[in-house]
Amino acid sequence: MKNATIKALTLLLALALLLASLPAAIAEGATAIEDTLVVGINAEPTHLAGILQGVDPNGKVSANIYNKLVTLDTETNEIVPDLAESWEMVDDTTWKFHIREGVKFHNGETLTAEDCLFSIQNNSYAWMWGAIDRENSYCEDDLTLVVKTYEAYPALVNMLSSECPIVCKSAWEEMGEDGFSRNPVGTGPYKFVEWIAGDSVTLERFDDFWGEPAYYKNLVFRFIVDDTTRSLSLENGEIDIAQDLPDSQVQYLEMTGTVDIISYPSLSVDYIGFNCQKAPFNDARVRQALRYALDLEGMVNIAYGSTATVADGICSPTFVDYKPAEGEYAYTYDLEKAKELLAEAGYPDGFTCQLMVTSKQSRVDMVEMLQNAWSQLGITIETYVTEIGNYYDIMGSGDFDMFYGGWVLLANEGDLMHDTFYSTESLWYNTNYTAYVNPEFDALVDAARVEEDAAVRADYYGQVQDLIRAELPFIPCAWVNKVNGIKSTLTGMETDPSNYPLLAYVHPVAED
Repeated sequence: MKNATIKALTLLLALALLLASLPAAIAEGATAIEDTLVVGINAEPTHLAGILQGVDPNGKVSANIYNKLVTLDTETNEIVPDLAESWEMVDDTTWKFHIREGVKFHNGETLTAEDCLFSIQNNSYAWMWGAIDRENSYCEDDLTLVVKTYEAYPALVNMLSSECPIVCKSAWEEMGEDGFSRNPVGTGPYKFVEWIAGDSVTLERFDDFWGEPAYYKNLVFRFIVDDTTRSLSLENGEIDIAQDLPDSQVQYLEMTGTVDIISYPSLSVDYIGFNCQKAPFNDARVRQALRYALDLEGMVNIAYGSTATVADGICSPTFVDYKPAEGEYAYTYDLEKAKELLAEAGYPDGFTCQLMVTSKQSRVDMVEMLQNAWSQLGITIETYVTEIGNYYDIMGSGDFDMFYGGWVLLANEGDLMHDTFYSTESLWYNTNYTAYVNPEFDALVDAARVEEDAAVRADYYGQVQDLIRAELPFIPCAWVNKVNGIKSTLTGMETDPSNYPLLAYVHPVAED
């Protein structure tokens, strides 16, 4: 009996050693569900139409459904082919794109230049309204698209890499905008299957994809708003990837030994925005006073930890034409200066106003510290925490005082600043969230938009950065890293130019 027990224990020990030697993907299971990749994102999309403006969660899902004409190689910062195999600039205002032959949409239809033209003509992003002559752009033949611009626009190809996914024209016309928004049809590695409101979106591998097929058959995006819950879901194996992790959860997950943290500098900035059409925020001295009253170094460290650094402007050092703050544009904490400016503007005793923020914990933490800091000026801040869809509805209405949000310089292209602060009233609260008006800014970005000399454009954008530092329609607070957690059994996660996840090629580490 004793020998039998010893043999049994020996067998169990050998089995344990064997399991320990197996690849992690086999011993633990590469994903939470067999042949399915489950991703936790911080909010529910508002739509998946692709060519319509939307909120951050929309892009997280849509990046895996659609392709664009071109894309940005985020490692080399060079534009590379996507649905367009090649392109050329015919003259100052004419670009020609040669479309891949035989590309299929998820409904089985074949991609043509007409789909690409439709996607441009019906795109709601504001930069297209001012730059692309959509009425006079046309299809030369089934695989040749001619894009006309109103004037010289050297940023065109870069901008097309960030905000112009290609949708299926016939599907859009058949379903209408609302129907397509909930049942998207693209050419990407995954096709849409199901949207369960308040819970998840499910995609499935598109077997007729023109490129390399996705590794996992199913891709599920779960909406997990709470940062801690999203982190715990990754730790306990309910999900395989958790996006937008806060510093506190990063530190904990790193200690588990079962999660890898993917963190990298981005083009994102978190900032305080003002309604520049409302008193007292229509006075630059008030905005400057609020900045001088902030010790951002300490605040950002508390709220963001290792996931962000203090911002000195709206463009992060990742931006190709970034200009660091110097001299009068390099703000430091100076409470007496803040009080002087506030008194000059006519508010020596402060004022009361509201500040809106989404439920992202780092932003909520920052807003709490803003309340404390500005109370030293006699300012009372009433905070309003809301979900992201309602946040943008309120922004679009203009019915707010201040907000704490984020902005991304998509595609590493300075022209995105054009509409972000442009004085045209039709852009107020839509793209120019702060309704900021400054003819000097307008002149600088108009000149940069048509300038073909890269060095001259860089100088214009340097002046723009300093102008925004001086006027502060935004108070830049934190340059935010993109921080995601992924099971240590998986690898291959990439991002597109907008920092949205490309998940088709995530695969077990054991297969590398």
